[in-house]
Amino acid sequence: MSRNDSDWEKKLGDRPHGGKGFSDDLRRRIEDQVEQREKRRRRWLWPTAALCGVAGGCALYFFGGLSLLAGRGIHAGLAADSSSAAGQSTPETYAAQTRLMEEFNVKSGLLIGLRQDAEADAAATGAAEQSPSSYRTLMLAQIDGQLQVAAQGDGVLVPYGQKFWKIETKDVTTDSDELHYLVAYPADKKTDSRPIIDDPGESIVLREKLLFAGNQYVSVQESEVWESGSLPAGESKVWVRKLSQLNEAAVPQATSFASAGFVTVQDIFGEGAQQILARMAYAGDSSVTWSSENPAEVNLVEGSSPLPYSGGNNWAIIRKPGRWTAQVAEPLYEPESRVISFELHAYPVRLPEQVTSHDKLSDAAWVRDAQLQEKRNDLLVSPLEDLAVVITDKKLALYIPDSSIERSKLALEVPLEPGEALVSAQWATGSYVGDWVTKARKYLQGGQE
Repeated sequence: MSRNDSDWEKKLGDRPHGGKGFSDDLRRRIEDQVEQREKRRRRWLWPTAALCGVAGGCALYFFGGLSLLAGRGIHAGLAADSSSAAGQSTPETYAAQTRLMEEFNVKSGLLIGLRQDAEADAAATGAAEQSPSSYRTLMLAQIDGQLQVAAQGDGVLVPYGQKFWKIETKDVTTDSDELHYLVAYPADKKTDSRPIIDDPGESIVLREKLLFAGNQYVSVQESEVWESGSLPAGESKVWVRKLSQLNEAAVPQATSFASAGFVTVQDIFGEGAQQILARMAYAGDSSVTWSSENPAEVNLVEGSSPLPYSGGNNWAIIRKPGRWTAQVAEPLYEPESRVISFELHAYPVRLPEQVTSHDKLSDAAWVRDAQLQEKRNDLLVSPLEDLAVVITDKKLALYIPDSSIERSKLALEVPLEPGEALVSAQWATGSYVGDWVTKARKYLQGGQE
């Protein structure tokens, strides 16, 4: 594991952070809202206080109790507090609950894509022989004051440019082949074709599995088992393409891997990537020395050879606790089974914002408190730091900050299917949330808006 991986996993560790909680901008907005509410309350009470003091207090007590009873479930995480307060409601408890709802109005929404892998068949002998993976997308947002699953459906829905695109698995069977491959298309206009190369003299079973989907790029694991004559063989590899290029790839690949138009490590990280790959390729090779003037330069001696991943074509975007990471693949060949597999190695540079969009943790104390409530595997925090999604083996746990700033409140739990894994996480904020909810309902739920 790379040093970067360790640093990020420490943020998910058990030691509290030293952060002070909210960002300055969020704190100012909360304080302004409270101040304006108090001013309006004082202006309303002043002309009526002398005449209606006792009656007003009784009315507030009476209607406060009714409002708490009627408002149960505004936030799932506050239901217990509301129900316990309903039996002994006072103007103070009612005001406190109302203030809590208003102060922590969640202005972030999350479009989250999940992949569920089928268990390998008992008789399977290769990675490509198991059932294809399935996918679903959830749109999580606050609607009418309540955090909820605003929309959900099959496939992975992602924003791409000014539109939404959808990624799905397509199943095709020919006389000799069984193909399960990924397609991507604008969600409002389905165009999911990919060129298929069918060689009648060769039998192929192919599976493609989505590893990552962002608002520009996708990362895919491809596994093939083929039989030509009496010689079965197999290969697994990983690659990255732009979302719009996914449908351009032939099934199976008709051209060499290097010339098939894939996005390389150098495309993402620039010219310096080749020097880093060279260092990775020759790491541990005693026949290689490094330039004292420029540590990135490799001094090769006769007989030394790099690992195959030094070209930068065979790589993946993989989720690690707290962030997306670049992983370079080293091909491995097993002569007895005639199978080419791979081993991933962490690329020691963080992925740029253009690839992963918002992919940052938070030092806010309430976020830290939310993590401590769960046996977490992963964590997502909104750009506004008003929503944290703790991912466990069994659920998505959505937390919001409570009035103490240092603590968190559980607002919603969403069950996960066994083995479901994160493949996409796209945040919307402000006015975009409503638009995303509308589009997600349309494209995930058959036009229901």
